[in-house]
Amino acid sequence: MNEMERQRVDYELYTPSDEENKVLHSLDKTYSNVCLMTNEEQEFLNSIILRNRPVKLLEVGVHEGGSSVIMLNAIKIMQMQNYFPSIIWRNACLI
Repeated sequence: MNEMERQRVDYELYTPSDEENKVLHSLDKTYSNVCLMTNEEQEFLNSIILRNRPVKLLEVGVHEGGSSVIMLNAIKIMQMQNYFPSIIWRNACLI
C-alpha cells in the first residue's frame, strides 16, 4: 500500500457515523456556537473519543472551551470514569 492509499484508509477510518454525530448534535446550540472549530472538526473530535473510549484525556490550551465541551459530552455519553484535566499555558508561567 503506498502512502496515498494509507492516508485515504486512515481518513475513511475516522469518518463520523450518524450515531456519533447524533451524540455531538445533542448538545445545546449555545455550546457549539462558542466553539471555534468547524462542524467537521467537531464531528471528527467527537468520533475519535467515542470510538477509542479513552480513560484519560489531556487538553493543553483552552481558548473558549468549545473543544472541552465536545470531549466532556462524549465522555458523559460513554458513562465511564474518566480523567480530563485541562491545562492553560501562559507566557508568564512561573513553573
